Amino acid sequence: MERKKLPVVFFLSPNQNVMNRLRHILIISVILFISAAPLFAQSLRLKIIDKQSRETCPYAHVSVTNAETQERADYAADPNGQIDIKIPNSATVSVSFVGYKTHQFSIKNTQPNYTISVTENNTQKTIQHNKNKPFTLAIEPDVFGVEQVVVTGQYRPQAIDKSIYKVALIGSRQITQKGATNLADLLTTQSNIQLTQSSALGTSLKIQGLTGENIKIMVDGVPVIGRLNGNIDLSQLNLNNIDHVEIVRGPMSVVYGSNALAGTINIITKENNCNRIVLNSEAYYESVGRYNSFTSISAIKGKHTFDLLGARNFFSGLSFNNTRYKEFKPKEQYNVDAGYLFTNKNLKVKFKSSAFTEDIRHHGNLQTNTAYWPYFAQAIDSRFITNRLNNILKASNQFGKTGFWEAMGSYAYYSRTGDTYIRDMTTLTDLPIDESTTTFTSKIMRATAGSELEKQNMNWQTGIDINIDDAFGERINAENPKMSDYAAFLTTQCNFTENASLQTGLRYIYNSKYKAPLVPSINYKHKLFGLMNIRASYSRGFRAPSIKELYLDFKDINHNIEGNDSLLAESSHSYNLNFALRNDLTPVKFAVDADLFYNDGHNIIDLIPVNDPNSDQLLYVNRNFLKRKTKGGTLGVELRKWTLLVRADITNTGIARTLPIDGKELFSNFAYSTDFAIKTSGNIVKTNTNYSIFYKHTGKAEAPFVTGHAEGSDEIGLYITDAYHTLDVSVNQKVGKNINVVVGAKNLFDNTYVLIRNGEETTEQLTSWGRSFFVKLGYRFNY
Repeated sequence: MERKKLPVVFFLSPNQNVMNRLRHILIISVILFISAAPLFAQSLRLKIIDKQSRETCPYAHVSVTNAETQERADYAADPNGQIDIKIPNSATVSVSFVGYKTHQFSIKNTQPNYTISVTENNTQKTIQHNKNKPFTLAIEPDVFGVEQVVVTGQYRPQAIDKSIYKVALIGSRQITQKGATNLADLLTTQSNIQLTQSSALGTSLKIQGLTGENIKIMVDGVPVIGRLNGNIDLSQLNLNNIDHVEIVRGPMSVVYGSNALAGTINIITKENNCNRIVLNSEAYYESVGRYNSFTSISAIKGKHTFDLLGARNFFSGLSFNNTRYKEFKPKEQYNVDAGYLFTNKNLKVKFKSSAFTEDIRHHGNLQTNTAYWPYFAQAIDSRFITNRLNNILKASNQFGKTGFWEAMGSYAYYSRTGDTYIRDMTTLTDLPIDESTTTFTSKIMRATAGSELEKQNMNWQTGIDINIDDAFGERINAENPKMSDYAAFLTTQCNFTENASLQTGLRYIYNSKYKAPLVPSINYKHKLFGLMNIRASYSRGFRAPSIKELYLDFKDINHNIEGNDSLLAESSHSYNLNFALRNDLTPVKFAVDADLFYNDGHNIIDLIPVNDPNSDQLLYVNRNFLKRKTKGGTLGVELRKWTLLVRADITNTGIARTLPIDGKELFSNFAYSTDFAIKTSGNIVKTNTNYSIFYKHTGKAEAPFVTGHAEGSDEIGLYITDAYHTLDVSVNQKVGKNINVVVGAKNLFDNTYVLIRNGEETTEQLTSWGRSFFVKLGYRFNY
């Protein structure tokens, strides 16, 4: 019987065929996948370079916003200026770098290339870019910040270089680098701004030689109330979650009304525009005993944005002689802010509520002149509690191509309670001596509308402004201390050419207690050769006396002040001239600024001493002087090379005023002071470390006064305040993606007191708490 052979090949072939087929399919799949990978690529290698030098821009910031979901992702370039970014179907990419203009382009994930739309020389260009190659973006230096956007006094937000006003902008980067926790910290080394420190009243300022009651201080365009001796305490204005600060030196009375003769400071808070969640937290320590912290969170849900912020600032106080009495009083501050924003196309509605409280303790030295000393120890202590509440509702919209309107209503509450008592140090009990509370409220309603008339090459803006102020308290010597101010204003701006603009304005005011003049203004701006801006302005100012100046009586062991309900309103004529030259064509970029100002004020209100037959103390009463004039100027030079910036400013200010001499009014000579400020900042590219140096020389200052202790003296004297130096340094280091560390030193020259000379007599004025060191740790999370 023949044995059959097994069909080995038959049984093995199928397995081999299957394996071969699988092997072929796998190889083909890999080949197809590799070849088709660019079709499904979701990332782009971006290389960022300087448009002029063609050098790379290390650690530039890139944000990618999904056009469909509005989700945003943030990236940082490597030391070679390159970065891989994930690209959704359609997105907007924004690239920013220190000292450069922000560049945006749109990108679509099309096949087989990316479709990129960029704008070059004001012309939009579409590029089909190979997905396998890096995309090189050349960004243009913004050497002098001409593209930064400002809002104070503008028809609408616009680039600072195009503003008809000369606006100084302090950005969030400088706020961080300086380690500034409040407005007083920030302005310490600013040119043409002089700060005055009081252990009882806080920090006040002068601009163009004019004091705080002539300076409008606002937060997001809403005036801050609660002046002490005519000034807002700058140490109460915290810089938590602040985007930038805008400063306009010179009168803004047409747009903002009373208290805007010398200048306007507008603090602009941050807004979350595209992140679902933003968490920001900071902790701050300073060696003099300051412990600050704050946390904020912002969330976007569709068209709704919600914000919440909480902050605590604590200062343990400082005594130069290690006594119970402290030159700088212990204080504790709390801030809570809550906000809501609704956006729908061009409509924006915003509500914000801010609450602030401050507790200041004054500790007196032990009384040694009592009959029971040393068996019983007593001290006279005081406590001052300040409460602020601000509620703001804003709405804005655009109509047509260029029209807009904005409406705002706010309610502000301010109260200050002062308690004075005898502290028994053996029993730790208190015996009240004096207690009083003074409360002020302010209701503001403001509406503006405007448009651009393209055919006529002009813009216009009109508005109404209503301010109603009330006061209550034991020290308010009036039955109905209410003052109302109703105003309407109109400004028009004619653009004769692309480089020449003229803006005129007029404000009509009805004040419930004072006859107010028409307040006109005229501003002219001209750009020459594309390099120089020339700005010239004239404005008339008006300031009605505050309720405090009219009705507040303040008398205790340290004060003897009476209000004066016969005061006249102040008025002024102000002139300003500015030249600004910019050159960014040479390797070392430079800018030169020159400012000149002249202010002529009438019926100036000031506290003057008079004899009080009912007291051993001098009585201080608010009185009108005939005139006060200030004049001067600032010259500034700025140099930039790559990331290094050096700026120097010198300011000279002269002040003259009418003084009562032997029953007559005589005008004094001008008394001058000179300030000099230098700011240096830069970036160490390899480590992405920023450093800053702020120096200011506050020159010798002269101020005329009447000799003697009351009116009727027959001689004019000069207070001469000695010069002193201020130096702050800081280093800012980003750690990873979310953590930022700032370390630095303030007041390295260790200033505390400055001498004031009056002939052979010498007194001291408090300036600072001396040298200190600080560290600030910040954490920011975006989703």
